[in-house]
Amino acid sequence: MGACIEFPAGFDLRALTRPKQADPPTTAGSGHSVLPVPPTDPTLGNTFIDPQDKFWSLYLSDAEKYDQYRMESWKGDTDGILIFTGLFAATVATFVVASYDLLSPDSDDETVALLKQLVAFSNDTQPRPVNIDKDFAPSASAIWINSLWFGSLFVALSCALAATLVQQWIRRYSHDVQRRGPPRIRGPIHVYLSMGVRRFGMDHAVASIVSLLHLAVWLFFSGLVIYMSAANNIMAYVVVGGMGLGALIYAFLSILPLICPDSPYTTPFTPFLRFALAIGCTVVSAIYAIAAASVAFIYSVIDWDDLSDRSKGLNARASRIMHWTIRLYHTRLSVACDIAQEDCFTREVYAFKHTLKNVDEVHELEALYDALVPIVHPTEPSRLPPAARVDIVCFLLRDLRIMDGVYKLLRARPSTSHPLPQAVRNRRLIIALTFVRALFKVLPHATHRPDLVTVLQDATVPLYHTWTEIARNEKRPDTAFLARCFLAAIRADVYTFCLEAAKSRSETVVACRALALRLAQLDPQSWGTGIEAGGAASYEDQGICSVMIRNYYAFISDILELCGRGQMVILHSQAVVWLPMLLSVHHKAMSQLHCFDEPSALDRLRPILDAVALGRRDSQGELVPSRDEIGPTTHTLPVEDRYYHVFARYPEFYVALRQLSSVINGHSPIRRSMLPSVPMTGIGFMSPGFL
Repeated sequence: MGACIEFPAGFDLRALTRPKQADPPTTAGSGHSVLPVPPTDPTLGNTFIDPQDKFWSLYLSDAEKYDQYRMESWKGDTDGILIFTGLFAATVATFVVASYDLLSPDSDDETVALLKQLVAFSNDTQPRPVNIDKDFAPSASAIWINSLWFGSLFVALSCALAATLVQQWIRRYSHDVQRRGPPRIRGPIHVYLSMGVRRFGMDHAVASIVSLLHLAVWLFFSGLVIYMSAANNIMAYVVVGGMGLGALIYAFLSILPLICPDSPYTTPFTPFLRFALAIGCTVVSAIYAIAAASVAFIYSVIDWDDLSDRSKGLNARASRIMHWTIRLYHTRLSVACDIAQEDCFTREVYAFKHTLKNVDEVHELEALYDALVPIVHPTEPSRLPPAARVDIVCFLLRDLRIMDGVYKLLRARPSTSHPLPQAVRNRRLIIALTFVRALFKVLPHATHRPDLVTVLQDATVPLYHTWTEIARNEKRPDTAFLARCFLAAIRADVYTFCLEAAKSRSETVVACRALALRLAQLDPQSWGTGIEAGGAASYEDQGICSVMIRNYYAFISDILELCGRGQMVILHSQAVVWLPMLLSVHHKAMSQLHCFDEPSALDRLRPILDAVALGRRDSQGELVPSRDEIGPTTHTLPVEDRYYHVFARYPEFYVALRQLSSVINGHSPIRRSMLPSVPMTGIGFMSPGFL
């Protein structure tokens, strides 16, 4: 047994040997992001005199961002109004100068008439009488032209004045909310002024200026049509045609947001049309509802089957109209939020293409693939049904060649010119292989896409060589261990799906077995799958169960190998990666062990239990000491039980081994004489001869 230390009877060794439970680092093993999250609290690192300042500082940091966006929007609108108004007012003023003379008698006509009389006198002829109209009245067209143009000029100048006032209000508001002082003083002041801005509708005031400017333009064009009609009919037709086309386009842009909420086009008259249309639809819906109620009443009296169908149809129409009316009352953003929650493959495709197009650095690939995992295989309820996620996976693999980025993450290794910390290397490997596993987890939902198995196999084949090379030849044991963990987890997922497909007689059984065979053949020297490449094509469900059990054996053996070598720091640093995977593989293997009747395969799992002396451990994972035959009552224990450190820190692992022991003993009870002594060094679990 080696060197031993004697302890008095009743001495509690657990208080000394049980390590302190530590919080593991966050990784992608359990579906969480492994990327460092920058602090978003603006109060971090600040010291406040008054405790209330912390809350008000948090409020002001968010409110100032909103104020900046709002004031920039107002300033942009008013600047555009001032520029357009200057050009437009100059144009209108030019036409007003020409049309103003139409409101008074033309003095040139009187001068011509008097000159004609003088000529007649000079020729000794009888001059014709000159009719000078002292009661001059301008024509109706002249009155309309000048009224419209003067009104347009007045509205335009009023808009310019209002725009300058708005800019002055913006500067005053910005000056008031940015006064110096502690946050507990500035915060309530900002709340008071901001509520005043919302109360008096400054957003609507700026929007009304734009509406008035549009009105000024239409007044000018209306006067121009009348002016051209009085001058020349052909010119009037041309102007009317141009105005009619512009009016149609303007009306179309005003109505389009009511029909298509995603339309970016809108005009100042869209809210008025929305309100009027909502009232009209409400009235129509009420009429349909009254008609349906009337028909239902008549049906209750006369009992005609045709009336019942008509009543249901009227109610359905009223319901549809009311549903559309409710959407009209909502804003564009609220409607977009509701529609965005609906399933739409086109929107997802657009987002993937746009995002992937702008990714060209390795660190950007990290963020992208870390974000794609919850989209492909969410751990929480998602708005995308499983069928939609299957289509997304096919699109990512076939059209976007998403596995190329995974290959880049796995091949990112340190060099003399580009040193790479080991933590970054492991993080990239975890992100890449977590994404690959998420792709494989979509297989059970691919009932409507039998080609997914083939697409997934074709897309991942180029990855296998790099993957197995890392698992076998990587110099860093922690990186190699992570690669083997993911390979074992993905194998278990595929084997389980293959067995379920065989039970349901799915048409994907043949493709699934080919994929399972390809995964089982990866690196057979290191993993000991026991399947030869030449004769493995004929195995079916029993063969898949066998390779699943051997995969489970290899996974546990790899963990215990690290314990035997004293490399438990690897297990501690990557616990949130390998522990959930181990429990998943264990659950899948246990579900097959209960219905597995091959004693030789079960005997392959027995060395795991023998190596850790599971039969001589208590419920906490500690070895039960043996009593000496001669001498006082003492207990002899090994100097160090490395397996107990792992069992104490990860009780789920110990529970899994005890469950495995109960299953094996249920098939063939184990005798205590079969248990060997506890090895204290590396036991060589990964050697091909041992497997």
